[in-house]
Amino acid sequence: MPKGQKCKFWEWVDDELPLRVTALISNLKNENEALRRERNLLLMKVVEIESVLARDVAKTEDFKEFDDVKGENDVSKEKMDEGLVFVKESCLKKWNVIGMIWCCFVGFMYAWMIK
Repeated sequence: MPKGQKCKFWEWVDDELPLRVTALISNLKNENEALRRERNLLLMKVVEIESVLARDVAKTEDFKEFDDVKGENDVSKEKMDEGLVFVKESCLKKWNVIGMIWCCFVGFMYAWMIK
């Protein structure tokens, strides 16, 4: 063959693989593709969760701007907590009074019915 020319025909001949090996290679390719799809789904879920968290962080940061602003009628958090405790205690007292009145009413009705 003259120099600079290449062989125009080249045929590579391998022995045929056993069926077990071809089945194994096919199964491995299918498993690999399934794992790639699962990884892509998980990556999409991670991106979605991160975007939701980023939105929540942005919302809380928007409200943090208003924490520094105080008006004439603003109440501190401590006073609000004290007020809530006061409301809970007064509410319990009211229910105690209502319960006692109900018991007295039932007692009077019972005494009236017995006479």
